[in-house]
Amino acid sequence: MQAQTTTAPEPPRTRSERRAPKARASRRRLGIVLVAIVLVPLVASAVNMIVRGGSYHPWGDLALFELSVRDVGHHAVLVGAYSRFGWWHPGPLEFYLLAVPYRLVAEWSGGLALGALLINGAAIAGIAYVAHRRAGTRLVLWALLVTMLLIRTFGTNAARNPWNPYVTVVPCLLVILLGWSLVEGDRWSAPLFAATGTFLVQAHVEYAPLVGVLGIGGLVVLVVRELRGHGRAGLRTVAAPLGISLAIAVVLWIPPVVDQVTNQPGNLGVLIRFFREHHPGHSASVAYHVVARELSWRPSWLVHWGPIHAATGEVDTSRAPLPFALLAIAAALVATWRRAPSARNLLLVVLASWAVGFWSVTHVVGPLYPYLLRWLDALGAATWLAIGWAVWSVLPRRRQNAFAPALAIVLVTGLVAASVVATVAAARSPIPYAAQSRTLTKLQKPVLAAARGKNGVVVVRRDDSAYAAATVSGVMLMLERHGIPARVDARHDPALQVLYDPRRLYDGQPVRAVLTVTAGGKAPPGSGTPVATADGVSVLRSEG
Repeated sequence: MQAQTTTAPEPPRTRSERRAPKARASRRRLGIVLVAIVLVPLVASAVNMIVRGGSYHPWGDLALFELSVRDVGHHAVLVGAYSRFGWWHPGPLEFYLLAVPYRLVAEWSGGLALGALLINGAAIAGIAYVAHRRAGTRLVLWALLVTMLLIRTFGTNAARNPWNPYVTVVPCLLVILLGWSLVEGDRWSAPLFAATGTFLVQAHVEYAPLVGVLGIGGLVVLVVRELRGHGRAGLRTVAAPLGISLAIAVVLWIPPVVDQVTNQPGNLGVLIRFFREHHPGHSASVAYHVVARELSWRPSWLVHWGPIHAATGEVDTSRAPLPFALLAIAAALVATWRRAPSARNLLLVVLASWAVGFWSVTHVVGPLYPYLLRWLDALGAATWLAIGWAVWSVLPRRRQNAFAPALAIVLVTGLVAASVVATVAAARSPIPYAAQSRTLTKLQKPVLAAARGKNGVVVVRRDDSAYAAATVSGVMLMLERHGIPARVDARHDPALQVLYDPRRLYDGQPVRAVLTVTAGGKAPPGSGTPVATADGVSVLRSEG
């Protein structure tokens, strides 16, 4: 007779083991609810744009952005947004991302605002994801509250503004947390860091030092951790995520590389030469004044950017508040150095980010306009996120358990209150550049009538005012949206030449009409007769 084999019965699970799956599911649902609370103002902003923006006409930089987005899928888009220094920002990834919602709404101009909201929404979800991987629901709650306060201060119009200095602020906070996650040994943060970091650098070159320091530093610490923990076998554990990260980076950087190889001069080469040259920057004292604002007891990321010089529009650096947050970081580092290594590492990542920020301010070329410093708001938010988490981390476990319910109530209440305030502001906010949009709406019908013709292109010129230059981009977009071939006359206007793709510059084609935009400046000779006037802006027509 064959002996029967039996397996020993599994030991009964404890009550905590039986409850663990339900607890994890409950925490996931809570995390989704918390993210949804933060996204409500963005949804309100999108609804506001849809309701109020039916006749929206972009102006200035936003019109230039839409022209580039319109090219995606029709023409080669290989570089990013223009710079006033005669080059373009490194890559077109933002244009590719914005093209998706833009095409889904039938190329309505408000689609770019919806795209910016989607980018910010994805960054918020990423912040919650990284916080959950690092420390669970409690850090998720604190990180989302800080993010919500940043968005509330930043403004709903800024959150839906696709302009590259604005749409990158919340993703910058995400990349700081991803840098921390790499330092903590989370190898699967590397692909997300590669994608987010590439987006930031391609959208605005000022992020290159920050992304480089956090990315290289994080990867070095990650590899050293694996080598110490598992020897050479540890390298195999990071091979897959690092390989995927490299593949993501290679694919996303193909367009700028193609531009560099096929065009003379290539934009990346121009960028490198520009930053290798000596350009007057700003003193360490000025940089300290700027940084101190974000580290004061009333930080710019939580209040507003100010004061601003009324005449020049630059940030006033004549006075520097006490950088209180630096003292708090120093105290938190002492407290967490041995007791809470993870919180300590976040503090160190934030300090490294501030070192890059300080260096970057000293290397800003030209005036210190607030939009050039907006990304420092993300560093300010990350600072208080790190300080708050350090305070919690050094508490003994019994005190954490005692304080947790009350603290959760306070944080959720704050999150809901900030969301309500931001939602009300989003529902009431006007469309971007509402006055300029109304002007273009008034000009549209007579301008289109004046541009009609059978053959040739419409050449668009301007007077010598900056306002007319910004209006030209709106007129160019208007003409293209109605199927009228238009070119900018930049032969004697270098200020316009750097704004447009060469394909949109007049190059001797047959001309059906010349339209000159004037806004109080001196118009070129032979500008012709007025065909449209609205709000101090006139469009004159002459024969080609």
